Amino acid sequence: MIPRFLKYDVFELNFKIITAIYKKAEKNLIKFVFGSKLGIMKIDPKNDLFEYRFHYHLQDSMGFNDKYFMAHNYDEAREMFSYSCKKREVLPQVDKVEKWNRWAERWEEVSLSTKNPLLN
Repeated sequence: MIPRFLKYDVFELNFKIITAIYKKAEKNLIKFVFGSKLGIMKIDPKNDLFEYRFHYHLQDSMGFNDKYFMAHNYDEAREMFSYSCKKREVLPQVDKVEKWNRWAERWEEVSLSTKNPLLN
């Protein structure tokens, strides 16, 4: 049987160790989330994702279809759309491409380049 005073000292010692570890971990987590300077978050606008909507129809269909992609820019979204069309072996006629403006909560039309035959 362990004496009562020894149990209390072990418990208090464990509590102090756990508290010190928690404080150190909390400090490291704050540094990881907010960067090296506390309170200043690093925001890189290059990493923003935008939603693009391709409104198109196939040669043999009567109706239009929409395909949505999350991409950093229009060129990246166009590559994804081209890849999905090649994978399905279809040649769509693109009517318009739109980008979602999350601040104005509306779709804004993107000008189409005529270089790519998939985007007429």
